[in-house]
Amino acid sequence: MQELNVYSDELWHFDPITSLFTQLDNELEHDDWPRAREQHSMTALPNGNLVLIGGISSTNDNAEIGDDSELLSDVWIMKDPHHVSSHVFSMSEDESVELEAGQITSHTLPIYLNDANDMCISNIQVRITLDHSCPKGIEYIKLTAPEIRDVDNHSSPQSRDYETKLFVSSMASRNDECSPSSIELLFTEDAHYDSVLSRASIPTSGTFRPADSLMQTFGGLPVDGDWTLSIGMSQPTYPEVYEGALIDWKVIVDVKSCSARPKWQKLASPPSTFEPRRLHTAIAVDNSIFISGGFAQGRLTDLWRFDYDTNTWTELRSQGVAWPMYGQAVYIGEFGLLSYGGLAPYGPRTPGEDLWLWDIFEDEWTSLPIAQNETWVHDDQRLSNDIPQGRSLSSIGMLNTAQSSSVGPSVLVFGGDNGLLHNSHHDSYGYMSNSYLNDVWLLSPDGMYISSPMKNGSHREDYCTWMMKEDSTAEQVWNHSCGWKAEGSPHGVCDLKDVLIAAWCRKQYQSLTVS
Repeated sequence: MQELNVYSDELWHFDPITSLFTQLDNELEHDDWPRAREQHSMTALPNGNLVLIGGISSTNDNAEIGDDSELLSDVWIMKDPHHVSSHVFSMSEDESVELEAGQITSHTLPIYLNDANDMCISNIQVRITLDHSCPKGIEYIKLTAPEIRDVDNHSSPQSRDYETKLFVSSMASRNDECSPSSIELLFTEDAHYDSVLSRASIPTSGTFRPADSLMQTFGGLPVDGDWTLSIGMSQPTYPEVYEGALIDWKVIVDVKSCSARPKWQKLASPPSTFEPRRLHTAIAVDNSIFISGGFAQGRLTDLWRFDYDTNTWTELRSQGVAWPMYGQAVYIGEFGLLSYGGLAPYGPRTPGEDLWLWDIFEDEWTSLPIAQNETWVHDDQRLSNDIPQGRSLSSIGMLNTAQSSSVGPSVLVFGGDNGLLHNSHHDSYGYMSNSYLNDVWLLSPDGMYISSPMKNGSHREDYCTWMMKEDSTAEQVWNHSCGWKAEGSPHGVCDLKDVLIAAWCRKQYQSLTVS
């Protein structure tokens, strides 16, 4: 049986640390998952949620690519299954707990996130504030996680193991002099080189790595439940007196969904005047998405704004951007607009000469040369062992793996269409099955040189502060054009370049495709 060419509805997660791809399973009903498609837009909102708009699909049940293709205009949103949120939980105000000599004093802190999904720990820190007449009397400080219960609400026998010592005193501290002290400590594994075990007695302030690992004990556990802090006190030797109080303690947690199961939600359809399309450009500014152009029966030149908070659509008066090429993968970052790949008049642009930087303010394009090790010619194609093949419609993103570099984070490129290579051929549908790429490339900052006014911050100081100032002329111009929300047609023209500048000024860096 001939293998069919089909549109895909697969969703994958790529971990840049392990370089592993993981497919996020579709366990939902058919109506709760977007139709298989391509050439759609996927845009990230500030909270990490992803909005999918339009594309092209098939009307047949098996999503086979053929003559019965259909342009789409539907809108879906997916909560980022790997989204991490931060939370702080602490004792009630004006609540303190007396610490008794020769006793173990415990205090329970309830932590409940009120989230529909089970949330698990991806990072945890503990801050403790104590008053004590003689800190050497503190033998240990211990943190215990909530009991883990099964589906029948039975306690797991492993729950007793989910505890860790934050501090343990040493025998050498027994000879310390008593001195009343206020103690404020943060226990975190981010304190790589300063372990609390390196101190003979409990420190009075600072940030320390705990005696036992927090993440090895609690990492990946459900966060909801009653957490317990226990402080063990020794008996004093006459004439010493051990008196103290737990003033406050906080649990600072980063959490994410315990299981990375994507959940899609279909939003209301756009107005009928919004034409179904593919290969459009989508840019997020705050919680709004600007959709520019694309293709239907021909090239579209309109500009729309979708406001997610109110689920409303507004058609704007627009003028296009004159891109120097088509099919690029674009990332707008701190340095400007980085463009990779795309089509020249006779095929993909030349490898090594297809990375460009656009200074949005100065309207200047600069070619970014890439360092190469070895180049050779085969079948009239110039190939290299250390740069990607020419391509269009790939995806691009940024990784914060090089924050210490003066030129910023690294560039990640995945896949694309190399359909104009000599070895590509059409099948019976006119589809080039061997033209799509599934390779992954990482461009380190050392391989390129980026210097622009956008990167050194001069544009942000000169323009963004004024643009984002309340009631400024720039804000009024925005509200009468790109940000128009009143009845009727906008008064002013919305230039797509103004949308890019608005995203950049808000540091809302993102990927997009230019058709």
